[in-house]
Amino acid sequence: MRLAPLAMSFSIMSVLIGMISQDAFADRNGTWEPYPPPTGRQDALSVYDPVHDRMIVFGGNSGTYPNAIGFGETWSLDLATWTWHYLLPSLGGPGLRYQSTMVYDSTRQRVLLFGGSTQSSGEGTLGDVWSLSMGPGSTWQLLSTAGGPVPARANHVAIYDPSGDRMIIYGGRTPAGTLNDTWQLTLSGTPTWSRFNPTDAPSLEGASAIYDPTLQRMIVFGGIKAGGRRNDVWAFWLNQPSWQLLVGGVGPMARSGHTAIYDPVLNAMIVHGGDASYPLADTWSFYFSANAWFQLTAPNSPPYGRTEHTAIFDTSRNKMVMFGGWLSYAATNEIWMLDPHGNAAWSKIYGWQGVGTPAFFDPIRNRIVAFDYDSHLWARSIMPASSWVRLFPTGTPPPGTSGYSFIYDPVRDRAVLFGGLPVSTVWSLELANGEAWVQLLPSGTVPGTRVNHSAVYDPVRDRMLVFGGTNPNSTGDRNDVWELRFRTNEWRQILASGTPPVPRWGAATVLDPVRDRMLVFAGGTGYNTFLNDLWSLPLQGSPVWSQLPGGTTLPTPRAYASGFYDLSLDRMVVFGGSYKNDLWELNGSTDTWSPLSPGGEVPVVSATGLYDTKERNFYAGSGASIWVLHLGPATTGVYDPALAPVSRVTVSPNPFRGATKIRFSQNKEGFAELTIHDVTGRKVATPLPLTALSAGPHEISWQSNGLGSGVYFFRLQTGSGTQAGRIIVLQ
Repeated sequence: MRLAPLAMSFSIMSVLIGMISQDAFADRNGTWEPYPPPTGRQDALSVYDPVHDRMIVFGGNSGTYPNAIGFGETWSLDLATWTWHYLLPSLGGPGLRYQSTMVYDSTRQRVLLFGGSTQSSGEGTLGDVWSLSMGPGSTWQLLSTAGGPVPARANHVAIYDPSGDRMIIYGGRTPAGTLNDTWQLTLSGTPTWSRFNPTDAPSLEGASAIYDPTLQRMIVFGGIKAGGRRNDVWAFWLNQPSWQLLVGGVGPMARSGHTAIYDPVLNAMIVHGGDASYPLADTWSFYFSANAWFQLTAPNSPPYGRTEHTAIFDTSRNKMVMFGGWLSYAATNEIWMLDPHGNAAWSKIYGWQGVGTPAFFDPIRNRIVAFDYDSHLWARSIMPASSWVRLFPTGTPPPGTSGYSFIYDPVRDRAVLFGGLPVSTVWSLELANGEAWVQLLPSGTVPGTRVNHSAVYDPVRDRMLVFGGTNPNSTGDRNDVWELRFRTNEWRQILASGTPPVPRWGAATVLDPVRDRMLVFAGGTGYNTFLNDLWSLPLQGSPVWSQLPGGTTLPTPRAYASGFYDLSLDRMVVFGGSYKNDLWELNGSTDTWSPLSPGGEVPVVSATGLYDTKERNFYAGSGASIWVLHLGPATTGVYDPALAPVSRVTVSPNPFRGATKIRFSQNKEGFAELTIHDVTGRKVATPLPLTALSAGPHEISWQSNGLGSGVYFFRLQTGSGTQAGRIIVLQ
C-alpha cells in the first residue's frame, strides 16, 4: 500500500469560483508570498529580542533527507500575543542554509549569523557573518571582518559574550572532518577574528552552547565526537581561555541536535530533546552551583520527542519557548512553552500540524477548511495575518485517517468527502447554517475502497468525478473513473473507451472547462514508481481516453502534485509533488508544457493546492503553513476615463430560482456593461448592455429563463477594470 508522504496527501481540486476572462494579466509566472506561521522545519535558528518582546527565527530545512529543502526567510514571534510576522525573504540575505549559528548582540540590538552549510550532507560549508538590526525596516547586511580567516563550518556552536563585546564560536564540521578550534569575533570598531589556543578542547559537532554570565564561561553539552554521541559538559573560561570537563558520562543520555538555554533564575542550563538515534522527549537541568544534573518531570503531557529544534529563554516571563524540530516522521512548526520553575509544566501554544489531511477552499467565507487524522475540522481565513481555528460541526464526523478527497459543491454550499480508510464512504459537510456532518448513502454500485485518488467537481453536470487511487487492502492500483450525481445521489461508473492511463495513485486531476475535459497528470504506480504522463478524457458524448504528448520539455516524474485550471490564460498549472517545488503550465490550446519562474519566497515541497479563480490566487500548503501565488487581477488592458469606477457588486438572492438582483454603485457618470457566462466562458445573457449610467446606486434584475441549474459567472466591465463573481442557478 502506498500512503501519501506526510505534508503531501491533500486531495487535488480546482474550485471554480470566479470569472472567466481572456484579459491581460500582469505576470503569468506570479509571485509567491508566505503566510504565517512558518512551515515545519528543523535546524532553524532563534534568538530572544528583549527590547521588542519577540523571538526571531531564521532558516532551517524541511528535514526530508536526502531531498531536504532549505529555508532562508526571517520570521518574528510576538511573545505577548503568540503572533507570527514574516519579516524578510531569502533574497538579499544569508540565503538558504542549514546548521548555522545566530546570537543576539545586546550592545547594538542586532542579530549576528555565522557559517552553516548549503547542503544537508555538510558540503558547501560557509564562513560569512551577517547582521540584522532589530529596528523597523532593517535588512540583512553582510559584515566585513578582519583577522582570521576562520575555516568555514556547519553544525558548530556560538554565544555572545556581552562583557567582552564579542561572539565566540567553537567546533562544528567541514567536509574534511570535525573541528575543535575556538574563535572570537571582537565587535568594537572593525569586527576582527582571532583564535584561542587551548589544546585540550574536544572535537564536537551538533552540540549545544549557552553563556554563563555569573562565571564568564561558555558551557557546551553533548554533540558528536569521533562518530559517537556524547553527554559530557564542558566549560570554556572566557577570561582565562581554557577548556575544562565539568561532568562526563553521567546524567542525560548521550545526544546531539538538542536545545539548551540558560535560566538566570535557577542559574542553570536547561536541555531538552535531541537525537539518540531516535528523537528524545526528556528535559534536564544542570545546576551550576552543584555541578549536577536533575531531570525535570512534567505533571502533564510533554512534547513528543524531537531533534534539531530551537529554543530561547523569555526573561520577561521566565519561560523557555521552543519551536520546530523533527518528530521522526515530519518537521513540525509547533510552539511549546516550559515553566522550569515550580512543577515544570509544558504548555502547547501552537501545534496543529495540518500534515497529510484533505482540504478544500470555501469561496463564500473565503477560507481554507481541512480535516485531520483525529476527525477534527480546521479553518483558516485567506487573510495573511489569520491562523488556524478548530471548528466544531454538529453530527458524527467521518473516521479520521488518510487518503480522502475533499471537494466543494457550490450549488449546495457544502463539501463532499470521499474514500480513505477504512472504507470508501461519502460524507457531506454542510456549510450554510454552521458546519454539520451528514453521511451520504448514494444508490448504485459503490466504487471499491481506495485512498490517494483524485476528485473534481463537474459544474456542467453537477457531479463529482473520481479517478484512480490504490486499494489499501491489497496491492492493486486503480485507473477507473466514477461519477457521483449530486441531484440523484447516485454512483455510476464511467466506462471510457480507448487505452486508459496506467493504474495510479496521487495523480493531479484537473477539469478543463473550456474544452469540457478531465486532465490527468503524473502520479505513482506500484511501489513509489513516479510518472509524468498526461491524459485527457472528454466529458461530453462517449468518453475516450487519449494520451497527450505534452511537447518536448516535460515536468519530471512525480506523485501528489497539485493542479488547477487558470481560465484567464487558458492553461493548466501544476505545482510540486514528490519533494519538488517547481511550477509548470500546460497550454490549453497546444497541450504543451512550459516551466514557470515565479518570484518571491518559493514554498517548501508541497502538494496542497487550492485555487481561488476570482482573485487568481493559488494557495499551496505544507503542514499548517500557507503560501499564496499571486497571479494578478484581471484588467481590461485599456483605461477609458469615460467609464466610471464602481463599488463591489452584490447578488441577492444567491443561489436563486427564477430571478435575482445585481446591485452596484458608481461614483460618477460613466459607461458599464453586465454580462453572464457559463463555466466554458460562453456568454449566455446580457442583463445590462453597454450603457451610460448616472452616478449613484444601480439595481439590475435578471431572470435565468432557459438556463439549467449550475454555476454561472457575472462580469461587470467598466473603464477602471472588471468585477466578477459566481452566481448559482437553481431550478
